[in-house]
Amino acid sequence: MKTSNRAPGLSPINNLRLASEYPGFSAASLRTPCGDLLIAADDQGVRFVRFGSDSPLAACVHANPSATTEAHLQAALQQLRQYFQGERQAFDLPIAIDHGTTFQRSTWQALRMIEYGKYWTYGEVATYIGRPQATRAIGTACGANPVPILIPCHRVLPAHGGIGGYAGGSRWKQALLELEGFNCT
Repeated sequence: MKTSNRAPGLSPINNLRLASEYPGFSAASLRTPCGDLLIAADDQGVRFVRFGSDSPLAACVHANPSATTEAHLQAALQQLRQYFQGERQAFDLPIAIDHGTTFQRSTWQALRMIEYGKYWTYGEVATYIGRPQATRAIGTACGANPVPILIPCHRVLPAHGGIGGYAGGSRWKQALLELEGFNCT
């Protein structure tokens, strides 16, 4: 796994913040048909999923994770492998999110309601959480999702057509949607 002390948009100070906020986390990379993922977990559950293996998280990994941390990480790797092989449609993992605004957390909770192979528009998510005028803010909350795929922000599409933006890029979003049977053309 290639590691880096810095990634675009994240300074070494942010790396130190990650390491100090999550002192017992461990991470592993997973090669998928869509590209590499970096998954990080600690004793509370899965903390982050990042696109690509060159992430500032890789520079902060602790060498001796606890048995609980390792179990969370291995479960995430196994379930993600199953998902990419078409053998899993829902994740049964502890997800540890202790940051984000109330609005973001409400959005992320709503996203978990979107079933495999289905999609909601940004407006439908906004209406679901009781904020029908907050369509753009839903997109921002999706972009801040710390565990994409596990919380399926790729299943949120613009009402006007197309697939919209995605933290991992449009190639990732299209590949995930197609994996779930959505015709992107």
